[in-house]
Amino acid sequence: MYNMDETGLNYKAAPTRSICTSNMPGVKNDKTRITLALTTNADGIDFLSALFIERAVKPRCFGKKTAEQHEFLYSKTDKAGMNSMVYQEWLLNLDREMRAAQRHILLLVYNVSSHAHGDLVLTNVQVKSLPPNTTTHLQLLDAGIIASFKARFKSLQIDQAIDRFNADEDVAGRTVYNIDQLQAIK
Repeated sequence: MYNMDETGLNYKAAPTRSICTSNMPGVKNDKTRITLALTTNADGIDFLSALFIERAVKPRCFGKKTAEQHEFLYSKTDKAGMNSMVYQEWLLNLDREMRAAQRHILLLVYNVSSHAHGDLVLTNVQVKSLPPNTTTHLQLLDAGIIASFKARFKSLQIDQAIDRFNADEDVAGRTVYNIDQLQAIK
């Protein structure tokens, strides 16, 4: 049994909390975001490849390589969010992976319009929509997995910012947290 959910990740944003209690007046946080579709099994041990959704067809930071050559799943939408076309493409890809691995899985998804799978014929993935207002006992990713993922990302982002600052790179203030999509994905 697997659960898939999307979350937004503001990958250029500086931390909002610190040991200081005062705010920095006049400084806005960068709200550049990428959407991630995370999928894990019931006990949180088996994570499937994350799907990254952005506005750009191929961001400049990818260079001459495609997302596949960088070895991650990437899709483009106008609003950088999940829609039914991206979801169906991802679902067909997941079904191919499970067929190749000779596995059959049950996939729990939220009952939203972007998760419509229409007339797709899936052989190794059975999709069930969760009822509205389901508790976190069934919503595995809402039970802390996404929060843990984001906390780990922020920790790595802070480590990278400290390394950049210590290396005397030309960074100041919140720009020390500026990274491109490729760095955020890796």
